[in-house]
Amino acid sequence: MEKRKRGLPSKTRIRTPAHLVEELTGKGKSVGKLIKADLIEPNPNQPRKDFGDLTELSKSIKQKGVLEPILVKPVGERFRIIAGERRYRAAVQAGLAEIPCIEMDLKDHEIIEVSLIENLQRKDLHPFEEGDALRGLAVEFDYSHEQLSMLLSKSRSSVTESINIADIPDDLRTACRSADISSKRLLLQIVRAGSPENMWEVFEQIVKGGASRDKLKADREKKKAGRPRNFSFKFQPSNKSFTLNMSFRKRDVDPQEIISSLEEIIEELRAQATDPDEASRGAKPPAKNQGLESAQLN
Repeated sequence: MEKRKRGLPSKTRIRTPAHLVEELTGKGKSVGKLIKADLIEPNPNQPRKDFGDLTELSKSIKQKGVLEPILVKPVGERFRIIAGERRYRAAVQAGLAEIPCIEMDLKDHEIIEVSLIENLQRKDLHPFEEGDALRGLAVEFDYSHEQLSMLLSKSRSSVTESINIADIPDDLRTACRSADISSKRLLLQIVRAGSPENMWEVFEQIVKGGASRDKLKADREKKKAGRPRNFSFKFQPSNKSFTLNMSFRKRDVDPQEIISSLEEIIEELRAQATDPDEASRGAKPPAKNQGLESAQLN
C-alpha cells in the first residue's frame, strides 16, 4: 500500500517563528501541529473570491511542503480556516494528507477580523475584494479610516479610496471584471462619476479607449457646472446684528415670492409667541409655500 504524503518532507521543519506565534497567541509558545486535510474546512466568510492559479504554489508545496502554517479554529471535531485558505487549497491540490496549522480559539467576529486583515496584507487582492474587506472591518468592528491605515500600514487616502470602490454596483463590477478593468485608478474614475448611470457611462468610455484621467475629470467638472443651482436670498441689516439666508427649490424666484415666504415665517413666529408649547418645539418650515426649501437666521 502506497504511503500517503504528509505535510512536510522528512528533513523540513514547520516554520513557526517565535515572534509570529507570540503575536497570534500572546503566550509566546509554539502551537503548530499537523492536521488531517479532510478535517479542515474553508471559512464561509472568506473575503477573497478568486484564488487565482494555484499550479505554481502547488508545485512548490510538493517539493518543499507548506512552510508557513495556516491558522485554524477548532469547530467540534473539525477545524475551520481563519487565514491561509490559498495555501490549504494548493496543499490539497498537491495531494497532502496533513497540513501544518496553528490552532487558535477565537470568537466568530475575531475570525472575520483576522481573516480580513490577513487578506488585505496580500498584494494580489483585487480592488473589489480589498474595498469590501476594508468596508467590512469599518462596519463590523467600527474601525475609522485612520485606524485602518495604521493597522495595515496604508495611507489614509488609500484606505478611503478602496472603501469608495466598494460603492460600485454588482452588475457593473461583473462588467469590469469581464472587461479586465482591475486598475484601482480606473475604478476610482468610475466610482467618482456619482450615480450608477454616470458610472456606466464612464465604464463605456474606458472600454472604448477614449477615457484618460484628465478627460474623465474634466467631464465630471463640466456636469457639475451644468447643474442648475437653487435660488438663494441673503439679507443683513446695516448694523449687521443678524443674517437671514433663504434657499428655494427652484432656480428663479421673483421678489413677490420672497415677500410671501417672509410673511409666512412672520406668521409662524407670531403663532409661537402666543403658544409657549409651540415655541418650545422650535420653528417649523413654512407649510404653504412649497417653493421655499429652507430659511436660516444667524
